[in-house]
Amino acid sequence: MNDINYGFVQGRMLLYRKPEMLSLEQHEGRGISPVETPHAHARDVHVLPLTLTEFVTAQKHFPIVFASLEEPVPLAVLGVVEQTNLFINEKGQWDALAYVPAYLRCYPFSLAQHGADKMALIVDCESEAVSEKPEIPFFVDGKPSDYINHMTEFCGRYQTERLRTQEFCKKLVDLELLVGQHVSYTPT
Repeated sequence: MNDINYGFVQGRMLLYRKPEMLSLEQHEGRGISPVETPHAHARDVHVLPLTLTEFVTAQKHFPIVFASLEEPVPLAVLGVVEQTNLFINEKGQWDALAYVPAYLRCYPFSLAQHGADKMALIVDCESEAVSEKPEIPFFVDGKPSDYINHMTEFCGRYQTERLRTQEFCKKLVDLELLVGQHVSYTPT
């Protein structure tokens, strides 16, 4: 779990297979078409990052652990066996009664650093929801659609909370409030 840093694993974003910066030139005519199993891509993920504001709700549904003592990252534990998410059923649907972490609700979008002081919206172009004949376009009349504006705001709020959570975790380290633990699970 030490390789996970808020969605980035060994330089790659967790769950994102082909992230691209969203642009009119490259993505005009494309958009989103809802799929029956919008979270099926997370079937093989046994942890997802959380922000501090999610703790109260998330802890009601799954354990929260911190990966790494030096640079802690709060994670929702979705399964005890790697590559097994217990919250996604055999049909690829998320448990309707369980909380869906914000990281997953952002998908297939995210924000990424663009230049020294700007952020850009990115999209995973290999998401099943991204379509050449979309129900919800990325752009309308050469401008971002209302949907894209909404997702940009949502991803922006997530990014703000992610940064606040990083500061909180730094404080935990400074105050030496985290203690390392190890848990083993042997399937029977």
